[in-house]
Amino acid sequence: MNSLLDENTQGPILTSREVRERYIELEKAMKELKEEYRSFIHTMAHDIRGCFNAVLGYAQLLKEVHNPEYADTIVESVHRMTRLLDRSVRLVDMGVPVSWLSEVDLNKVIPTVASSVLPAEVEFLHDRLPIVLGDPDKLAQAFQNLFANAVEHGMAHRVEVRKRSAEGGIAILFRNDGQPIPGELRSLIFSERVSSKPGGGMGLGIVKKIIESHEWSIKLDPVEMPTFRLYVPASSIVNGAAW
Repeated sequence: MNSLLDENTQGPILTSREVRERYIELEKAMKELKEEYRSFIHTMAHDIRGCFNAVLGYAQLLKEVHNPEYADTIVESVHRMTRLLDRSVRLVDMGVPVSWLSEVDLNKVIPTVASSVLPAEVEFLHDRLPIVLGDPDKLAQAFQNLFANAVEHGMAHRVEVRKRSAEGGIAILFRNDGQPIPGELRSLIFSERVSSKPGGGMGLGIVKKIIESHEWSIKLDPVEMPTFRLYVPASSIVNGAAW
C-alpha cells in the first residue's frame, strides 16, 4: 500500500497499516507499564505488611514486659518503613530500582533487621561481615524478606549468616535449619507469587530484583539445608583487599 500524502506537508504520513501496527505497539507498552505498577503495589504491600507485623509484635512485648529496648526497635521499624516508602516512590518516579549508593556496614544492618523479624526463640548467628556499597534501605528490605521466609515458610529455629571467599569477591550465605525447600519449587523460588504457603508470596522475587539491581547475584544452593548464596563483587566491598 502506498503511503498517503498530506497536502500540507512535504513527506508521507502513516498508512492505515502502519497506524494499526503502532497502535498495537502502544497498547503492548501500556500493558507492560500497567503490569510494572501492579507489581510495585504488591511489592510495597508485602513489605509494609512485614514491617507492621514487626511493630505489632514488639508493641505487644513492650506491653507485657515493659522493656524499653523493644520501644527502640519499634521506633527503628517505623523509621525504616517510612524511608522505604519515600525511597520507593522516588525510585518509581526516576525509573530506576536503586538510588544513591553509600557505605553499608553489614555487621550493623543484618543483625538489626534480624532482631526486628526473627522471633526471640529463633537463634541467630553471623560471621564478621564487610562494609559494602549499596542502598541501605533496599538491602534491609532484601534481608528482611530472607529472614521472614526462613521463619514463616521454613519454620526455622536457627538462622545463620556466613561469609565465604569467592572468586572476584565474597559469598554471603543466608541459611537456616528449617524445612527443606520442595524440589518442585527450587527452580521457581525467585519467581513472583511462588510460595510453599497457600496464596503464594513475593518475598524472594523482591530479593532477587534488589540484589541484581546492585549488580550482585543470588542463588539457592543445591543442598538440603535451605541456603541462599549472595555474591558480592570486590568492586562493591569497601577495603575489599582485606576480604
